[in-house]
Amino acid sequence: MPTAAQKARESQGRQERANSPTGKLRAPNLASIYTKALRDIEAGDFSFRTVLVRPEKPKDDGRTIILDRATTSIEWTDASAVLSGSLTLHRPAPLAVSALPIKERHRIRLLVRWGGSWYRLWEMRVESDPEPTGSSGDVRVELADDLANLRQNERDWEFKKSKHRPDGWPPQAVARAVANREGVDAGKIAKGEARIKKLKRTCSGLEILMRVYAAERKKTDRKFVIRLRDGRLEIVPVERHKVLYEIKGMEIDYSTETGSPKKRRPTTVIEAKGRIGKKKVEVKVFREAILKRFGLSTAERSYGKVDSKQELKEKAMRELAEEVKVKRTAMLTIPGIPFMERGDTVRWITEEPGWSGPSFGTRDRSYAYITAVTHSATPANFTSSMTVSQVDPFLETGDDASKAQRDEKQGERDKRRQG
Repeated sequence: MPTAAQKARESQGRQERANSPTGKLRAPNLASIYTKALRDIEAGDFSFRTVLVRPEKPKDDGRTIILDRATTSIEWTDASAVLSGSLTLHRPAPLAVSALPIKERHRIRLLVRWGGSWYRLWEMRVESDPEPTGSSGDVRVELADDLANLRQNERDWEFKKSKHRPDGWPPQAVARAVANREGVDAGKIAKGEARIKKLKRTCSGLEILMRVYAAERKKTDRKFVIRLRDGRLEIVPVERHKVLYEIKGMEIDYSTETGSPKKRRPTTVIEAKGRIGKKKVEVKVFREAILKRFGLSTAERSYGKVDSKQELKEKAMRELAEEVKVKRTAMLTIPGIPFMERGDTVRWITEEPGWSGPSFGTRDRSYAYITAVTHSATPANFTSSMTVSQVDPFLETGDDASKAQRDEKQGERDKRRQG
């Protein structure tokens, strides 16, 4: 049995490995994260309820109307910060507007029944008055969540230090001021360390939020997501979603992409520069197999302070591996799962080339991440069509953000030298 001293040394060793350059860059073992299993989801497990909400009406006098019998189809897409969708309804008497009293600025709420319970999926507002679709009696309603207001409305914004805020505005104060001015309820708003001392601009509220939390990321290396949840504005740190969807036996159409999308071919030789204390160090990294496959393409990279030349080499080798890593994307339509959203993790249990591999550890290529998903429901059918990528969006750490800042500063220095 190991002694207390041995256990302490082992614990210290694990901590040192985790904090080492290699440990910080290592991808997590996803199989150890997603261990809790729920019951299988079968096609037809879900039923929907569509509700019209008319804010101008009293609560006890027709504010909500259930539209289930009139609903022909409903679709919603999660591909960007703003959730959007459409609703097709059948109006028995096409000219009788009162049969479906829907107007611009009204709201549509979608509920789903699963496992004996009702869940609210989303609430979006009507973008314009219903438009005829061409089918007799059918009308189409375009929908968007309230984040669209923050993106579309341009206003004059000014945030600066004052007597009451001598250190400037913290990000959460700016977010609540924007939400209050745009008439959006504020939910979870992440607190930040940055201070906005002077920001004057004519733009949308969403742009203001993105600028403010970009400043926070620059200061603390934390990444944030701006979204709407149950009609409330949320700004929270990016984190790995807690749900993993396993899909078995589906054939997929996929494409591959190598290197940066801005370049035609990847970098195959990296001339890495760094500093150990005040001493400048350089190292050149490459692999013969990569050179033979892609040809010669050299780039300089600055990594700032490092503890050793070996650490500099490891960071450059990691970046080189990412440059030539094959990044696969796929599109797939499956029986609908209404809870799927952008950022969720899925795992294909399939023999498709490039999407199968070891069933353990970080080398498992069957894990992918939803970059966009569209749900389509009719009384007879419900499907979810998604685009997924093998690139893990949750591996962008503070080191990555710092490296991008260093590269930007190095580029500015190079321009000054050339000028």
